[in-house]
Amino acid sequence: MPTNGSADQTRVERVRRAWALRCRGWTHQRIADDIGVNRATVTKWLAAVEARELGRLSDQVEQTKARHTAILEHIADEALQAWERSKKPLTRMTEKTTRPVLTPSDDGPPPETEAVNTKQTEVTQRDGEPAYLDRATIALDAIRRIWGLEGNRGGRDGSTHGAGGYAAAVKRLRENAKRFDEETAAADAATDPAGKDSADPSTERPETGQAPLAEADGPGGRSDPPRGDGDP
Repeated sequence: MPTNGSADQTRVERVRRAWALRCRGWTHQRIADDIGVNRATVTKWLAAVEARELGRLSDQVEQTKARHTAILEHIADEALQAWERSKKPLTRMTEKTTRPVLTPSDDGPPPETEAVNTKQTEVTQRDGEPAYLDRATIALDAIRRIWGLEGNRGGRDGSTHGAGGYAAAVKRLRENAKRFDEETAAADAATDPAGKDSADPSTERPETGQAPLAEADGPGGRSDPPRGDGDP
């Protein structure tokens, strides 16, 4: 009669074989027929193994994400430090050694002379190298992607850095400005519909029900009053 230990060992070996066959694409029923158990038992075994494997893989994924994040943070930090260094003035020092040339005399070789060292310092002011900022942006963008924090991207590669991302951002700003102008024009048209009389208010006359006065044709811009038969 098998002991509990041997029975457990047999079960573990069966579960391992079931998982190995499942990884080869076997169906639950085919695995059950091969091992000699019912299909429900195989399904239960495989569900337990899958849950355990999923937990293990999830832990590995989180560990990998944390490790890669630390590496990328180091890259971003190095790039930003390089950016700060690139803004400092560039100092160049040159040193030149010369020796006076003496004309040899008839009595023998020229006397020994000491060398003259000339040092020159050149300082160049610098604005910084933008490429270092771009590298830091790439690293930070990769960290956001690792943790699922990325948003809408404008670059051709799905990122916001580089010339492609900046060009896309400018394009979006221009589209937003154009849409704002169109919406403003539509609102103005709704307030003052096309076809409405927009004549100069100074030329409008109140509606009194009377006929308008005749145009001025007399001296001083006033109309002559109508004359009757007895008027001189």
